[in-house]
Amino acid sequence: MIAILCNSSFLSSEIALSVHPMCSMSFEQNNTTFPSYDYDIWLSDCLVANSVSLVFYESRFFVDPSRFRALSPNTRFILVSTNNEDSIIEEALVCGATAFLQKPLRMQAIHEVLTFAAK
Repeated sequence: MIAILCNSSFLSSEIALSVHPMCSMSFEQNNTTFPSYDYDIWLSDCLVANSVSLVFYESRFFVDPSRFRALSPNTRFILVSTNNEDSIIEEALVCGATAFLQKPLRMQAIHEVLTFAAK
């Protein structure tokens, strides 16, 4: 299972399609399904209740994945960043993110990260 935290359903679907839509759960900031539901609670619940192997997340949600890795030590975290976020990328990697993707996302880059993270 893969969890995706992002700003838009477009980005979420782009990542989900590269994996398999039935193997992913998404929390989109604009999602009306969870109007008062905090992403922190959502991700924590996902990690505890499901076998989540990967989490794709944007830096606006968090940079340091360590608090979530404590809940699910085998889960790998992939930062999805925008251009000019070099210091955020560096911090995320130092704090335990496995890899990063930069927007605009390309299917080839997503597949490369998935292959890398599977090792």
